Amino acid sequence: VPKWLKIGTLYKKVIRYKEGKHGEKIKEEHWRPHHIPVLVFEGDGFVFWRSILPEQEDKGVIGEVKPSLIRNGSQRVYVVEGLTDALAISQIDPTADILILHSVANINKMPDLSQYKEIVVATDDDPAGEEAYRKIKEVYNKAKRLHFEGKDVMEFWLNKKDKKGGKVNEKNHPPWSEIPGPNI
Repeated sequence: VPKWLKIGTLYKKVIRYKEGKHGEKIKEEHWRPHHIPVLVFEGDGFVFWRSILPEQEDKGVIGEVKPSLIRNGSQRVYVVEGLTDALAISQIDPTADILILHSVANINKMPDLSQYKEIVVATDDDPAGEEAYRKIKEVYNKAKRLHFEGKDVMEFWLNKKDKKGGKVNEKNHPPWSEIPGPNI
């Protein structure tokens, strides 16, 4: 897990009503572990969480979400839509900087990226992702679009195959630069 990400457990508020001595309803509230492991990202003034389990779509935010720039001292920055995409990029290119938009709706809230030699836009492969790329390209002519198979970078990362058709993992495959995969 990258240093900018934490793992936690989701808690759920449980509300029950019981009958009082005189027939009135009494509200009882308490928090209990929901037993769903989550990724937790603390941004500037907000906390975002998302379930780790593929069958769980649980996610949420506390505070106002704005783009988050994860700095690793690189001359390359990837622009991604969400937290799981950032996690995939951190596996693909561990030394790169990553700008998480948290939503393409935040495209106009992006920090200045002019200091980067390379700007790689890895937004989702859908109309909103293409529009985000177009807007970034208008401001930064050096921006390039990362093309990949799948709806987003995380889906690509999870489903990429090696030359023999097997799942790629650290034990059976060379570094990312040698894997036939996303094209810029």
